[in-house]
Amino acid sequence: MDHGGVGPYELGMEHCEKFEISETSVNRGPEKIRPECFELLRVLGKGGYGKVFQVRKVTGAN
Repeated sequence: MDHGGVGPYELGMEHCEKFEISETSVNRGPEKIRPECFELLRVLGKGGYGKVFQVRKVTGAN
């Protein structure tokens, strides 16, 4: 079964796990996310609109 590919890479589904997404699994509560909730690890890239950072969440549930 062909699921398409991205560039030279083929995307196989044999190692994927199905997960039903619902409002309760995505929106887990009233936690407010702020920049202080994260530890900056490194810059992944820079562009015309800003930087992309790799971060680690340091407060609350993951």
